[in-house]
Amino acid sequence: MSKSVKLGPSLEFATITLAKKHFDPFRTEGVLNQDVTQARFDQLKLLYERYCAITHFPVPSAVTGFFPTMEKRSAGYPRCLGVRFADGTSTTFSLDEALSAIASAR
Repeated sequence: MSKSVKLGPSLEFATITLAKKHFDPFRTEGVLNQDVTQARFDQLKLLYERYCAITHFPVPSAVTGFFPTMEKRSAGYPRCLGVRFADGTSTTFSLDEALSAIASAR
């Protein structure tokens, strides 16, 4: 049986693939290092906070922004998602890892 991704009443996906198809443009579209729209922010905030809760990842302070960015990885510089916090810090996170963690949590 496929693993579903449920983030709220209006954000439920039957499979990880469908969730990735929905969220991937948030990462691949838009100007690098500029915040996503409010509608995308709201959805990414649900995703990120759920992911952090499941993985027990500490969030330094309130999330204030999400933005497409690039990060050095072994395969080069792929686009990923950045997250900015109220304390002025920022980091990146993997959309694939977040969706898989949420889908696997039961």
